[in-house]
Amino acid sequence: MRRLDRLAHAAGRFQHLRSKGAFWIELVRTWIIPGAAIGAYVLYLGQPKWLSITAAVVGPILIEIIGTLIARFLYHHGGQEADYQMAYEKDPYKRDSVAELRAIRKALEKRG
Repeated sequence: MRRLDRLAHAAGRFQHLRSKGAFWIELVRTWIIPGAAIGAYVLYLGQPKWLSITAAVVGPILIEIIGTLIARFLYHHGGQEADYQMAYEKDPYKRDSVAELRAIRKALEKRG
């Protein structure tokens, strides 16, 4: 029984540490997969290896730059606000909570 307790404790610690590192794994994975795909495709086209490696490094960087530019565009032109508004409209808990908070604020303003 003691061995099983130690094994369960070790498995629990492993799972905890693994879940803490999941963010970093996802961050790296989002760069490795497109990089590997771009590099492999450049090799498939018959280009030299140095060009494949360059494309594998530069490709994900360009993807990140494009994503950042799209995010800036959405932020400056109201896309982010529309996203939050739609999420607010779809969630009855948020609507009710905001309505209650507004009622509390109104009651407090009347008092003081």
